[in-house]
Amino acid sequence: MAACVDIARVHLEAGDAKATLSWLQRVPLEERFQEHDRDQLLLKIYDRIGDKDKQAEVAWRIFRRHRSAQTLSELLAVIGHDQRSAVITREIVDLLDETTLSNSNAMFLVEVAHLDAAETYLLERADQLNGDFYAGLLPLAEAMETAGRRLCASVIYRALLDSILQRAQSKAYTHGASYLLTLDSLAPTVSDWRGFMSHRTYVDTLRRQHKRKRSFWSRYEK
Repeated sequence: MAACVDIARVHLEAGDAKATLSWLQRVPLEERFQEHDRDQLLLKIYDRIGDKDKQAEVAWRIFRRHRSAQTLSELLAVIGHDQRSAVITREIVDLLDETTLSNSNAMFLVEVAHLDAAETYLLERADQLNGDFYAGLLPLAEAMETAGRRLCASVIYRALLDSILQRAQSKAYTHGASYLLTLDSLAPTVSDWRGFMSHRTYVDTLRRQHKRKRSFWSRYEK
């Protein structure tokens, strides 16, 4: 199937729209390998032949596969920038109805400046936060902190810290200590923990569960 995409790209560069589309249509939509490359080529070829309906279909598929400010912009370039508000409103409803957490979907809500929705989305799925995936979580924690969503930021920083301690990642203890210090600074500004463990209870629990990790506590306390 990868060969079909490569051959289609050659035909597109040669200006043969019919052959390009023919080769791309040989790749089933269920085929995940090179799906991004396939859909990007389809966007170009449908634009070239003037099939706006098919182009919109592909743009929606790309956007729904990975919601972001970039894919939203690409979608709106096809369906019209006047649809921005309607698209975002519809996506918020759909995302809040989903039960599974997606870090990228949460970041999408941040990127489009719907912080209430982002906070609700994250807090309602807090039990799914996995600190092992720090590359996706840390930007969310920082964004929530910057936006003054201190409870939400605290919950995410806790997930990051819990991951480090549970896996006894001594090389990451410096980061963990930094997260706990951040939690210390955020705690006084959280007036309602909304059923989540208070900061004092959380720290007491950490000390009890990880009391033998002296290397971590020394970094935190110095």
